[in-house]
Amino acid sequence: MISFSKLHGNGNDFILIDEFNGPVVPDNEKSNFSLKICDRHFGVGGDGVLFLSKPDPSGSSADLKMRIFNSDGSEAEMCGNGIRCLIKYAVDAQYIDKNSLFVETLAGCIKAYYNFEGQDLVVKVKLSAPKFIFSNREFDGLLLSLVNTGVPHAVIFVDDVKSVDLKKIAPKIRYSTEISPDGCNVNFAQLVGKNKITIRTYERGVEDETLSCGTGAVAVALVAKNLGIVDEEVEIINLGGRLKISMYGDLVYLEGYAFRVFDGFLVDLR
Repeated sequence: MISFSKLHGNGNDFILIDEFNGPVVPDNEKSNFSLKICDRHFGVGGDGVLFLSKPDPSGSSADLKMRIFNSDGSEAEMCGNGIRCLIKYAVDAQYIDKNSLFVETLAGCIKAYYNFEGQDLVVKVKLSAPKFIFSNREFDGLLLSLVNTGVPHAVIFVDDVKSVDLKKIAPKIRYSTEISPDGCNVNFAQLVGKNKITIRTYERGVEDETLSCGTGAVAVALVAKNLGIVDEEVEIINLGGRLKISMYGDLVYLEGYAFRVFDGFLVDLR
């Protein structure tokens, strides 16, 4: 049997496998394992799998290490909501006892902070320096920007985000090598108030709309700031809840709640 925990950040849900004290799933099996366990009918169900372990002993100064595999079995470089969930689990497990820490990821060493609001844990993640790949390029009649916030994100602002046929339009952008050689996540966004934006995200690797995407929220906020329509602090509203993005020069932070929903044992995964 394999023990696991189910967590979510704004409805962006993950299965966490604790490998802090040693491997549970061999590296060469992690992709196939993630594909099966994320199935919402024959597995546990989730947008991805988080593997929590100790950092690389060869010189890493991190406190924790995160590997994340999407529901299609592909490995992602980073995930904003995923890292918040990983920290929630690590706090519960008492693997960390300080309010600031570093997490080793494929996108680099990520700094994060946490505090409690009542019984709820709020995690604030400092993103590695985001990179604008291009801005306001026309594609299929749309103006889009591409930003790498650990993973590549296309951002398109529209007048009414609810009316977008996401499953029809987003895959064309997601798979376009003209936009991004390795594909990208796709975010449609609408300014709904002062420093307040509603977004919908189609995630690479999940190949569907997700309730929330942390790195996508950051990408949208950065594009909005670049367009001059928001200030340094922005509230991002997605289907699963709200996230706060703070942008001060090269310093960019993602902040929100993370919840542990249940723990269980995997008995038979076919």
